[in-house]
Amino acid sequence: MSSGESERIIVPFALVDTGLHWHVRAFDRKSGESRDFVLTRIEAPTLLEEEPQANERPDNDIQWTRIVELDLVPHPRLTRPEIIKMDYGMTDGSIRMRVRAAVAGYAAALERGCFAESQPHRRTVPPVAQRSAGAVRR
Repeated sequence: MSSGESERIIVPFALVDTGLHWHVRAFDRKSGESRDFVLTRIEAPTLLEEEPQANERPDNDIQWTRIVELDLVPHPRLTRPEIIKMDYGMTDGSIRMRVRAAVAGYAAALERGCFAESQPHRRTVPPVAQRSAGAVRR
């Protein structure tokens, strides 16, 4: 919703389940950078028979290739934090996860209900499923 309705050619390389929406991580030829697109907002996509250019590949997406460590603890307002500790296999009351920087921000929805940040700018995200594909017009 940040840029409104437009036609774009994107080169998708990953699907991300945020727990609320499915996103596709893709190189956006219009902006010249990798971005996330909500799948339900893509109307009438057309598969193009093109190979991705070298700069459009996921290994050139710095936020995708950068791994960050997140330290998570149950939200302090939970009446039964032990449930979260059991569900997530927390030892010593916390769990450390390694995630891609590009998707770390999607933790906000999870964080509201279950987690609080134990250190500034550290959150968690749901699992990421990778997938390779050619260019897609959306």
